[in-house]
Amino acid sequence: MIPSDNNGSERGIRKLKLKQKNSCTFRSDFGADAFLELHSVVETAKKHDKTPYNTIQALFKV
Repeated sequence: MIPSDNNGSERGIRKLKLKQKNSCTFRSDFGADAFLELHSVVETAKKHDKTPYNTIQALFKV
């Protein structure tokens, strides 16, 4: 079932905005991209009821 709102997505982004606010900025575009990609993998794993650690570990085994 597709929800009628995007509150789940907004809640997922809230942590990113707090990180950006607390750290002021990332030191490089590479660091920002790496953080966002890792965060995306972790949050997607959680939404699929998978453990983030095992998901990341499986990515490196490929």
